[in-house]
Amino acid sequence: MPAISNSVATRRALAASRLAQHCLHHGLPLAALASARAAARSALLALGSAPSRPKDPDVLAMVDMAPWRPIQIDPAQQEPRIRGVLDAVERLLGAERQRLT
Repeated sequence: MPAISNSVATRRALAASRLAQHCLHHGLPLAALASARAAARSALLALGSAPSRPKDPDVLAMVDMAPWRPIQIDPAQQEPRIRGVLDAVERLLGAERQRLT
């Protein structure tokens, strides 16, 4: 399987983040959760070539949301966790967005 380039992974993460925000806005929490998880996975791929940040809370939030296995999130905590991951994607990849546009 060919490696995904950093810019492709960044674009995927940002697109999935926008989709998750749209889903939250329209009251679609399960679609927002799926999109936030896709954004987290793509952001982690994009950050794979960056220097290691093992203690960075943004990275840890994305690692928690990224697994392919089903995750159990209390419905009351679902939206805050989704928004937290989307904020982390934006903080970590926001500067890259400017370069890609």
